[in-house]
Amino acid sequence: MVVPDLLGFGGSMDATGPTDAQAHIAALDAALTALGLQDRPTIVAGHSMGGVLAIRWAAAHRDRVRAVLTSGAPLYRNRAEADAHIGAIGPMEALLAGDGPLPRAACAWMCRHRSAASWLAVAYRPDLPIPVARSGVKHTWDTYSGAMDGLIRDDGWLPALDALDRIPLTLAAGDYDPVPVPGRAAELARARPTLRSVVHPQADHGLPLTHPDWCRQLVSEALTIQPG
Repeated sequence: MVVPDLLGFGGSMDATGPTDAQAHIAALDAALTALGLQDRPTIVAGHSMGGVLAIRWAAAHRDRVRAVLTSGAPLYRNRAEADAHIGAIGPMEALLAGDGPLPRAACAWMCRHRSAASWLAVAYRPDLPIPVARSGVKHTWDTYSGAMDGLIRDDGWLPALDALDRIPLTLAAGDYDPVPVPGRAAELARARPTLRSVVHPQADHGLPLTHPDWCRQLVSEALTIQPG
């Protein structure tokens, strides 16, 4: 099992250069090659922005992908939809997702006061494990905005889904998760026989943290799929 942080975030925050979809895909390719796993059959899973990347990476390597699983993936059809949806989640989300002087200043303050910002993140999200909450500020403006534009505001996930028409794909979410567009996963599943939408009735966007056994079962189901 390989569990990388997104390019420019967390343990990967020292990355330089672009953080769009192609840069993320190239970074994952390099990591798997370094581990000698570049030719192994792969099950790809990702949460939130990582779910979008999982779909994009799988489409680029569909000859060796056995299955794809996402949780809470922000599958937005265009920039306007992304900004409107994220802005409606809450004031902090609206602030950090913006592109004006205020979000830039907030991000710059976090970069200058990384430790203090990490503990403020703990206070803001006491429901998260402390290491997870603290890691949420481990990025820069360039890496954050680049990933937002290249993954969340970009609709490249849609042709990627079309390229995965023969690969089992699960779009999971919590019923109280404000990030996915309501009904989108079910809509996509109706048009794609290999795609399924599953919803945990009690979970929010922290689904993998709050209901790990349920998510583990989804992975176990994917492991039983025989390569086609």
